[in-house]
Amino acid sequence: MTRWTTTELTTLVREGPSAKHVGTLGKLIPGHTLAGIRAKARRCGLTLPRGRKTEAMQEAMRHG
Repeated sequence: MTRWTTTELTTLVREGPSAKHVGTLGKLIPGHTLAGIRAKARRCGLTLPRGRKTEAMQEAMRHG
């Protein structure tokens, strides 16, 4: 576990809400895991994009 720097927090606050995928934030903040990025965003009151199932997965689940 590493501590968050002010630069990383600024990046999270600035880029987090507009990110299409949490993975893109992982590239911008490489010192932290995706789970750590999600947890920090949640503690800061930010909303991050949630993983969505692909259309193929949704179709497969519908038809069993």
